[in-house]
Amino acid sequence: MESQSTILYELVCCAEWIQEKEEAIQFPSISTCTSGVFSYVNPTAFFRNKPLSPSETAVWINSLGPPWQYAVTSDGKIIAVLQDTILETRSSKDNFVSVLGKSHVPKDEFPNFRKMAWSKDSSLLAVSFTNGLIVVFDIMASQMCSVRRFETVIPSEGPKIPFSIDYSLAGMFFVDERLKKTPYCSEVISVDRRGCVKSFRQTSTDEMEFHHEASFKQYYPSEVTDVQYSESHKIILVAGNLIQDSNSQVPNWRHGITAWRLLLDSPYYRILFAVDGENFKMDAKRLWKIAFMLTSSTSLEHESILKMSFSPNGNQMAAIHVSGAISIWQLPSLKLIFIWPLKSLFQYNVSNPRFNCKWRNFFNQSQTRPMDPLIFHPYDVNWWSDESIIVSRVNGCLTLIPVCDCPSKNLLGDSPELFESAVRTSPRYEKNFFALESEIRYKGDSSENYTVVEANLRGSWVKNLTQEALFWVTDMERFRPPRKNKKKLPTWIQSYRIFTVRNITPQELFYRKIEQEEYGEAIDLAKIYKLDADLVYQRQWTKTPVSVHSIKDFLAKITKRNWVLRECLDRVPDTIDAARELLQFGLKGTDLTVAVLISQGKDKGKFILWAPDDLDIAKEEYLSLVDVNNAEVIRLLRYRKRFLHFIDMLNTYELIVGGPRVVEENYNSKSYGALRSRNTVESAIEMARSCDTNGLKILLTNHWNDISLHYMDIISSFPETWSPHDYKDFLPEINENENVVLWPDVESKDMDWCEAFLLKADTSFNQTYAENSEVTREEVYVWYYRRIQEIESLSGIINYALDLGLLGLERNVLELQSLVHDLQTLETLVYEVQIENMTLGKLKVLSYLERIQLLLSKSTDESFVSDFRYYVLPFVSNCEDNEEGSSYTLLNEYMTSLCSSDLSLVLKIFEASKRSDFDPLIPDLKDLMLLAHNCIYKCENFEQTENVMAILGCLPERGFEKKSPSMENLHHLIDNLEVHFSTVQLLQKYFVHLTVESIKQVSRNEDKASIEDFLVNICRSASRMHPPLKINDWKILLYDILELRKKLFNKFEMERSFEVRISSCFLKLWVL
Repeated sequence: MESQSTILYELVCCAEWIQEKEEAIQFPSISTCTSGVFSYVNPTAFFRNKPLSPSETAVWINSLGPPWQYAVTSDGKIIAVLQDTILETRSSKDNFVSVLGKSHVPKDEFPNFRKMAWSKDSSLLAVSFTNGLIVVFDIMASQMCSVRRFETVIPSEGPKIPFSIDYSLAGMFFVDERLKKTPYCSEVISVDRRGCVKSFRQTSTDEMEFHHEASFKQYYPSEVTDVQYSESHKIILVAGNLIQDSNSQVPNWRHGITAWRLLLDSPYYRILFAVDGENFKMDAKRLWKIAFMLTSSTSLEHESILKMSFSPNGNQMAAIHVSGAISIWQLPSLKLIFIWPLKSLFQYNVSNPRFNCKWRNFFNQSQTRPMDPLIFHPYDVNWWSDESIIVSRVNGCLTLIPVCDCPSKNLLGDSPELFESAVRTSPRYEKNFFALESEIRYKGDSSENYTVVEANLRGSWVKNLTQEALFWVTDMERFRPPRKNKKKLPTWIQSYRIFTVRNITPQELFYRKIEQEEYGEAIDLAKIYKLDADLVYQRQWTKTPVSVHSIKDFLAKITKRNWVLRECLDRVPDTIDAARELLQFGLKGTDLTVAVLISQGKDKGKFILWAPDDLDIAKEEYLSLVDVNNAEVIRLLRYRKRFLHFIDMLNTYELIVGGPRVVEENYNSKSYGALRSRNTVESAIEMARSCDTNGLKILLTNHWNDISLHYMDIISSFPETWSPHDYKDFLPEINENENVVLWPDVESKDMDWCEAFLLKADTSFNQTYAENSEVTREEVYVWYYRRIQEIESLSGIINYALDLGLLGLERNVLELQSLVHDLQTLETLVYEVQIENMTLGKLKVLSYLERIQLLLSKSTDESFVSDFRYYVLPFVSNCEDNEEGSSYTLLNEYMTSLCSSDLSLVLKIFEASKRSDFDPLIPDLKDLMLLAHNCIYKCENFEQTENVMAILGCLPERGFEKKSPSMENLHHLIDNLEVHFSTVQLLQKYFVHLTVESIKQVSRNEDKASIEDFLVNICRSASRMHPPLKINDWKILLYDILELRKKLFNKFEMERSFEVRISSCFLKLWVL
């Protein structure tokens, strides 16, 4: 049965309110709480001299609880909290954390005696105050209406009349409207402590009116302590000091309980069981009996009831008695089932070290002997189930007692649940019930001193009075009474908390303890209920920074192998020592013996740091026992491979940050985590992009097998805006043996046993250890060529592209020579000539002649020679390197292109190429003579005589250099040139304008008719000269023709020359 077995529960704080006040401490006094003959009794003297009456006990116990009240709807979904001046409603949707509605209420002088009640449909909430005011609120704490049970009269002059708690309510509840005259079905019945009954019924949504009144004073002339309404039986139970004969044998009368039925008309209430009216007739004898009982205490009165509560099925009732006993009654018969005296209750006298009720703290400090006669008294009672009850005591202890003959067990466990004060409890709703506690603590040390001083002054009032009398009579200083020092009022903090005590399964409680970080209790629950203790250690491990101690204390206690291995791989500690220890710890869990146990099915998925070496065999035989077809074995091998890789990366990171001496200072968990989480190739690429050459060198040296296949891509990741000289150590080269060298410094590593298995079992793993394909010379050249183009096109920095090309040439990549020459030309064009928008792609489209013309495009007459020297000659030299003989061809092509109409620029070149110059532009005499020969013949301007003569003057004379057939041939060409040029000069006298090239072509012509026509044309041109030629001039013409025949037309007959001359003379005469 549920009532006989210990339940598991959790205590959750739903809401907390903290109030900080600075005021004098006011202590509860029975004189302010009760009326009658006790109004002027000193409570401390009362405690010392005589016991409390039942009425005083009820008032005193109620005053020890929290001043705040709360009420819960019948379904447990809404809770209303009545504070000092605020009413709040909260919903179960968010576990009562947020406020659903809030409203202000008037402050009450006796907040402990306020009452709250929800309507049956949970739509209305009634709140009563000790001044007779009843206010009705809705579910959002909005005030709907208010009524008064009695009119309050405050005189205009004189002191204010204080209210007594006798006017406070003993009970208030909603019932269904009995007359059904309105569409509203709510009726509020209130019963005060004097036994006066008043009913109010709802007439509209925001109005209630007085319905009727009645009185229980005939039966309870002294006091009504509690009134409850049973919805299931439609009866009202009233408890109090019932005046009756001492010889009465009816149990409910002896304990002051009566049951009443609701009537539709006057008198509206009728007692359920037959009662002799003579017993309650108010005659003179009866009045004397009441007066006697009010001034004395009897054993029957001490059995009166203070608090009642109905069971969930409504067939039982639990009650707290003035004596501290608890009784169980059957309903509706009011048959007494059990009654347990205070001292017979289980754990009734358990002390609570957390109990800090401010009134009792002060009372115990002001007395030489602590006096707590009611500290173990039950404060509140409610039902957990039909078979167990919830008991709250004055000292803050909360127990769950089974309903049986002699309860000897606390269903909450070995000890009660301890609170800071007496708690107000609620019935159980679904799986939980509510508890309201109040805690008070003083701020600073001044409060304690204040309390002690005040206590001493209160205790020595006789001495003070005597000293004051003696001082008044004698006026002597020795009798002057001590003065009170005005001290600052103490500051005290009062906290209110609402808890839910929730029934929970072992699994739920286990998980909740883990969430609340109560790991010790969670471990105990795991041991008792055989739960998974790994969850506790896992949470402790995840919540604790990784260290050597946390590995031993938490991680080593977890039995799930895969979880432990994943944690060892996933977590990155904050220190280098912890990181190394964590990886070594995980590596031990992937040992060869563990793989053998998994293969044999003996591991059960547990993490094993070491396996017993009971096989007594060699390692090779161990390896033969490993089942590579087992999926768990393959997973273990992959874990081990990752551990080995992470350890290698940790060693690499240690070198990257500066070595073992400074690794502790420079270690950064984020950077190390990023390094090992990325692929090695990705890390290398990232280092190249960030220009971390030192880290990249270390990575290449230690992880070459992982990087080698992607080496060319890695070095391509260096920024294009970074000088190649800064990463020249990484550039591939071709050695003397024509072998490609990528990275010379490689650290070799031995293969682990798991890697051999992975090579067999996992085909994708083979790629890691595949033999590196040899990089050919052609691939190196292609990389250089492509990378140079990328640098030039992406960055536009021609110098860096040229530097990379030159570095490639230094590394014996000779195929780059042509590209380097182009880059040099591009560099000259962009930086020296300052040609805009010129790129390598555009340059390659241009012919060599166009490039030379572009190099000299911005030259002036003054700078032509220097530009030619510094721009064209290097370009021509580069072309010569690429193709032998191309320098002369380019110069000839360019210079002849300049000579068609003007020889002035060419003349500058020849003048700067004289042998007398220290550094002639064209040092080769053969090229110089050939260029001069070609330029002169190329000129089509017959007015360039002076320039031609100047060019010829720049040529070396015969005998200047050593004799050779080639030089002889060149001199012969120049001689012919001079002949041709002299012929041009000769013909110009007769206005025959021909170029040197034309003369050359004429001289090569052996046709006599053509020669004759040529000579005739000369004569005819001479005959047309003005003024006409004279005889001597014609003679000169004849000599010139003979000279031409001798130099150019030596095969032409002399006689024919005379004939041509004579015919020209006759022509002249005929014309005349």
